[in-house]
Amino acid sequence: MKIAIATPLYATDENCDSGIALHYKHLTNGLLELGHEVVIYFFPYEIFQSSTYESNGVTVHQLGCSIPKLFYRRGIGRFFKFFKTLEWYPTLSMQRQASTFLKKRVYEDRIDIIESTSNRGMLANYAKYRNRPPICTRVSTTMTSAYANARNDVPINYQIEAKLEKLQIKRSNSLVTHSHRHSEELEKELGISNKHFKIIPHGIPISPKFKTSTKSKTKDLKVLFVGRLERRKGIDVLLKAIPLVLSEIDSVIFSIIGSDPDGFSKIFLQNSSLEKNVLFKGKVSEEELRLAYQECDILVAPSYYESFGLIYLEAMSFAKPTIGTKAGGIPDVIVDNETGRLIEPGDHQALAEAIIQLANSPEIRLEMGTNGRKRVEALFSTRRMTESTVEHFQELLLN
Repeated sequence: MKIAIATPLYATDENCDSGIALHYKHLTNGLLELGHEVVIYFFPYEIFQSSTYESNGVTVHQLGCSIPKLFYRRGIGRFFKFFKTLEWYPTLSMQRQASTFLKKRVYEDRIDIIESTSNRGMLANYAKYRNRPPICTRVSTTMTSAYANARNDVPINYQIEAKLEKLQIKRSNSLVTHSHRHSEELEKELGISNKHFKIIPHGIPISPKFKTSTKSKTKDLKVLFVGRLERRKGIDVLLKAIPLVLSEIDSVIFSIIGSDPDGFSKIFLQNSSLEKNVLFKGKVSEEELRLAYQECDILVAPSYYESFGLIYLEAMSFAKPTIGTKAGGIPDVIVDNETGRLIEPGDHQALAEAIIQLANSPEIRLEMGTNGRKRVEALFSTRRMTESTVEHFQELLLN
């Protein structure tokens, strides 16, 4: 098969904190290993130049959205600013350009099937055309759900893209998501029976070499957080829990990796004297992230909602115990008291207690880490995910 992957996020070292980006990187590699052809249609958020380039043996067609210079002209620019044109124009313009681009590109590339994320609804307009390949849309945390937890007002373009996302979902030939629990949440949110969702869990490459947690003392024990520092990811919960943990075990080191668009690190450090124990590292390279997983003792990610949570798999693949929440698809990944701990979303006291429990129990950390590694090997490999995806594509093409 020749498969097109259409996405606004595709993994490079610069955006490794995006689950969607990492998923499509892993899926692309898996499809190539099985002998299929893959082409990437890349619609990035903040790039305004179009280009075509090769990445790891795959052709990437990047579509940028340029802003007319007229919008910035003195005098008339104020008119556009008054009507907030720059907040909605790029979204609608990109939708039109993407539709034109796809009609031409898909035909010339002789694509058999299109796999796309629902994020941004980039295929909403194109999906209405009949003479096109089947579209399989993978639905992660929807934009509506993601911005329900936003600290600030949701920009106009995000509101428009949330509506386009629902339109793409409605017009797609097939819908896929990663967990049964998330499909049930989508049924409530979208009014679509969860039976219409094919469940194909995420998968990751599993290294044959990994480091187990064998530390017998709590001194310099390392707790890792990975993800964008935004409320939905529960960073506010972790920052409230940290002082409670350090009041019991003052030698624990918290390493926090991820972009910080809302300035959580600055606010925390201004109002705390814990900078020696709490290290904000920002975005890191893929190699630096792997090293962080290897060196940590516990992964903590107290999200208010995750449709799945690739970070848990990544930590489990290094035999690390994980702490997550009883939200979305997370309980389909972490087995409470077996591979890690699950707490209620937003409960910083329960989070602190879970961290302290694991910090004081090297035997439990080792057992949970080992169980987690076995679970990833059995259920969440790239190979398993890719084979399930290909099987679904073949059924879709036959029907």
